[in-house]
Amino acid sequence: MKAVNHVRNENMDLLLEIYNLKMTLSDLYSKKGPANGEYISISIKLDLLLKQYIEEKMTMLNDELIEMQKQNGLSAS
Repeated sequence: MKAVNHVRNENMDLLLEIYNLKMTLSDLYSKKGPANGEYISISIKLDLLLKQYIEEKMTMLNDELIEMQKQNGLSAS
């Protein structure tokens, strides 16, 4: 049950976009190298999406911790 909730909480669109960009980046690196403008642009976009994903996970974790504290009768400080 916990695994099902975990999957529901994932931003699948974001994960799919990250996956696709990683595949594109790998392909571009093989064909054109890391100094290519398109490679650099996609690399920056991928970095921003990864940061967004991490921020979302941190927010979800914080929300879960607050909920656990409420359930246990502890203060949320």
